[in-house]
Amino acid sequence: MEDARECSYLFCRQRRRRRRAVDERIWDVLDAFRDTEVVTAAELADRLGVTSRTVRSLLSRSRRALADGGARIESKPGTGYILTITDAEAFADLKEARGAVDGTPVTAVERRRYLLRLLLTAQDYIKLEVIAQALFVSKKTVAADLAQVEPILAEHSLLVDRRPYKGVRVIGAELDIRTCLATVYDPEHSSRFAVDDLEPGVGRAERHVRKVLDAHGIPLADEAVRSVILHVAIATNRVRAGRTITGEVIELGQYVTDAELGVADDILDRLEQDLELSYPLQERYYLALHFAGRRVLTSPADASDSQSIVEARRVVDGMLRIVDEGFGLGLSGDDELRASLVQHTIPLLVRLRFQMRMPNQSLERIKQSYPLAYAVAVQACTALARHLGRTVSEDEAGYVALWFALALERRRPEQRRKHVVLVSDADGAATRLIELQVRERLGDLIESLITVSTREPVRAQPDTDLVLTTVALETDPGVPVLDVGPFIDDADIRKIRRMLISEPSTRIDQVFSPELFVPHLDARTPHEAIEVLTQCARTRYDLPAVFLDSVLRRETLAPTDFGNRVAMPHGEVAMSEETFIAVGVLDEPIRWTRNLVQVVCLVSISTREGKDLQQFYQDLSRYLMSEEHITTLIKSRDFSAIVRSIREITQQPQEEA
Repeated sequence: MEDARECSYLFCRQRRRRRRAVDERIWDVLDAFRDTEVVTAAELADRLGVTSRTVRSLLSRSRRALADGGARIESKPGTGYILTITDAEAFADLKEARGAVDGTPVTAVERRRYLLRLLLTAQDYIKLEVIAQALFVSKKTVAADLAQVEPILAEHSLLVDRRPYKGVRVIGAELDIRTCLATVYDPEHSSRFAVDDLEPGVGRAERHVRKVLDAHGIPLADEAVRSVILHVAIATNRVRAGRTITGEVIELGQYVTDAELGVADDILDRLEQDLELSYPLQERYYLALHFAGRRVLTSPADASDSQSIVEARRVVDGMLRIVDEGFGLGLSGDDELRASLVQHTIPLLVRLRFQMRMPNQSLERIKQSYPLAYAVAVQACTALARHLGRTVSEDEAGYVALWFALALERRRPEQRRKHVVLVSDADGAATRLIELQVRERLGDLIESLITVSTREPVRAQPDTDLVLTTVALETDPGVPVLDVGPFIDDADIRKIRRMLISEPSTRIDQVFSPELFVPHLDARTPHEAIEVLTQCARTRYDLPAVFLDSVLRRETLAPTDFGNRVAMPHGEVAMSEETFIAVGVLDEPIRWTRNLVQVVCLVSISTREGKDLQQFYQDLSRYLMSEEHITTLIKSRDFSAIVRSIREITQQPQEEA
């Protein structure tokens, strides 16, 4: 009887719309072939709970139903039955039609999202067998999906509780359940099967939320408004189900202002009249938190927010101290940066404390355009992670990076005009044209341009910054050299401009070495990969005993897999005499934290670095984020591939990357 009630709970919405082209029982037969190639009649009878005679009848009906469905069931004498796919595209269409009628999840991703929603909203334990019946899959498939779902729940401090003969359920704080639900209800990716119970609430919530925000003149971006609407709809469903926020959050009011609470009251008062539903006081504070997480109604300087200011200042002090220890940039003395970070951190602490997501649509552009600022921000966010015991997302690190980028730009010294020597074997007119082109298009960057003939020995003066040459030089002038053609084109001008404005304290090509390259890195976990590369680095550098522990601690606070199959672990502080990068290529990719990784770059910044590292990180980022260069490295596993790529990048203008 209990299982019947559970089935009714799961199927109630489906059965009202069920018009399946293929009979349900036939799908039961097909699902028997999911986990095995051969199925006997006895196994089918046991699995379906029917007699052998019924099995024969079902097989006969299945063959007829699949005649145009791209598959057939064949009898294998002495063994059993096998399912043969004769037309993969037709069979895929048949399976898709199965789910299209009633929104039943078909793909693994859809099943997992549905499983998350089901577990988060269930009132009691649910048996895996019941879930399998609802999804038309095997219990083994559901168990495999559940194994994939558990890490997602764990990210929100939720656990799956298993009880023999009762099933599974999610346990955790109500706020954590709601935050996790918000990641599941995604109309762009969820099937109707997963969100149809929420849609009416979303529509009503949107009407009232937008009216109140307009009335108060609150400048929230569309993404933020949609987030508020979604959370209001989820809260409404939870309150209807009797799952309200109670004693799990103590003194919630300390994180919100009167103005924020007033807006939340207006929204929920309207909904109470519309829905004849009562929202407890804690629900009102919970909604107010979404405005506090963006802090658009009040200034952080308000006296009512003094406790938040004190906390934010303490956290920002830690952020800047960690950055100075790790990068030696001296940013702790930047009062403007400190004030901006304090203002940004007040609502950020609310978002982190209550796991409120604020997607960053510009994240990838921030990584590419401000690589040093992003690296600094990730390091700085470890102070937040320590303070709250929660990992800071890449999205939030990206927002913090913008403040560091602004500070780094303010610190950038005024561009010094350069002294250039041109070596040319062209005739007088051609050489004169090169001079005119360079002076006319790059005059703002050049202090002097001296031309010498190839008949003269090339001797760079002490103040020479760059040598341009139309021929191969027999001797090294001791300064950067750029080969140009006898006729300067736009590409040459861009290359020259890049070299004139680049003044890195550490040249990217100098930090890689063949001794620190492991073409076949033998590691199955991030810990093992970091340990092997650290041992490799010790063969060349005298590293402190705490180096490995520092890198591993840093990794737990903020992961360094930034995408493109690359991870860039590094220590909490600068600890080596020289800046170096140890590179390892894994034979098979491993799961790092967020992404699969196959190239690991252990980076250590010299304790003697004190200049601007912007260009160093710019070049390093362009290399590590280049799909073409990383693919070449993985395929070749040759150190020369790194050399060629770095040379190409450092001589290639940014816009051509």
